[in-house]
Amino acid sequence: MKPTVLDDTLSTTFPDTGHSSLVDPRFLTIGMSSRRRILVVAHTEHNNTVRIISARRATGHERRFMKKANRKPIDDMLPEYDFASMKGGVRGK
Repeated sequence: MKPTVLDDTLSTTFPDTGHSSLVDPRFLTIGMSSRRRILVVAHTEHNNTVRIISARRATGHERRFMKKANRKPIDDMLPEYDFASMKGGVRGK
């Protein structure tokens, strides 16, 4: 089975409050497909079965959102301790 948007480790899933109910909670996931397209998938889950309601290509705004969301730092390093961007420093002074 090919990986899907729902298998993308960098995907973002959030509740679709505009279309959910207490009986049928719905979610939106934005992520990359196996064909390297950024898609938005509306889905629900019941008894460990995912039902896809719709899928479409992400709009430009949604693609920018995903790229920005995935730029989060991997660890919790405080900015004042991140010296990655420092140029030409002298060690040991």
